Amino acid sequence: MGTIESRTLHALVDAAIDGLPPGTQAAPRSIVEIGSAHTVVLLDGAAAVRIGRDPGTAAAMRKRQQLVDSIPESQAVTRANTWLRERL
Repeated sequence: MGTIESRTLHALVDAAIDGLPPGTQAAPRSIVEIGSAHTVVLLDGAAAVRIGRDPGTAAAMRKRQQLVDSIPESQAVTRANTWLRERL
């Protein structure tokens, strides 16, 4: 499908991060193209927004997020730290 037009992309990100702390909202953005299914916008280590490009992808991302959200906080932090250590 190609790259989402920049103005539209940033409007979607703005809507997704509405309500986050001002510093997060103002963080520099990096756009990462991940195949044709979705785009990820990184907010300088403060947050990330993944945007699905079709309804099927959006549903799959919601399901994955629900699974992540179901992990107890202590396990999620431990897994995230392990993931980071393996990649640094």
